[in-house]
Amino acid sequence: MGYYAAFLDLGGRPCLLVGGGRPAEEKARGLLEAGARLTVVWDNATAGLKELAATDRLALLRRRFQPADLDGCFLAVDASEDRPTGDAVAAAARERGVLLNVLDRPELCDFIAPALVRRGPLQVAISTAGRSPFMAAHVRRMLESTVTPELGRLVELTGELRDRLRAEGVPLAAQTAIYERIPASGALTALRAGDLEAARAAVQACAETPADSGAPRPDLERLRD
Repeated sequence: MGYYAAFLDLGGRPCLLVGGGRPAEEKARGLLEAGARLTVVWDNATAGLKELAATDRLALLRRRFQPADLDGCFLAVDASEDRPTGDAVAAAARERGVLLNVLDRPELCDFIAPALVRRGPLQVAISTAGRSPFMAAHVRRMLESTVTPELGRLVELTGELRDRLRAEGVPLAAQTAIYERIPASGALTALRAGDLEAARAAVQACAETPADSGAPRPDLERLRD
């Protein structure tokens, strides 16, 4: 079965996480990083989950799951690793139309969570359509050395330029031509040298460079140089 790849906007949306062990803590941190308004339900919890609750980053209910916990939720994850609980969460989620992921039980899932390489606003998702989480994690480890933090910062700087061009009313075709200059601008080299301001200047200068119709299209492979 194929899956439609999408990134969900969880900012400020109520989400439920069932479970209190290490897998649940890992899922909780990912959901919080995505901006979810998170409630965790389980009768025991890791020290990390307790700390997140103590700092008001999530609500922690120290009891087992109840179907009403899903009322008003946009999305839920069952990381309890308890089959009867997973079945109960799935039944309640279907009844309420809540998107659900149950760890290691794809037959109960509305979506599967990919392995992620996250570099600031840049995210690379790896999925095996649920066939081999191990291989997804293996490919993620391979990509972690290629998709460096500097690439994430370059995405942010490009976003700053995009905001500027949109505010100035620059047509989309002209914007695209400007963005194509960024890989060869020297910004990535500056970021690798730790010079953020030089990188920002290099990106912004791409909007001032006259178009050269005879120049070759910058090759994104140069990002690896």
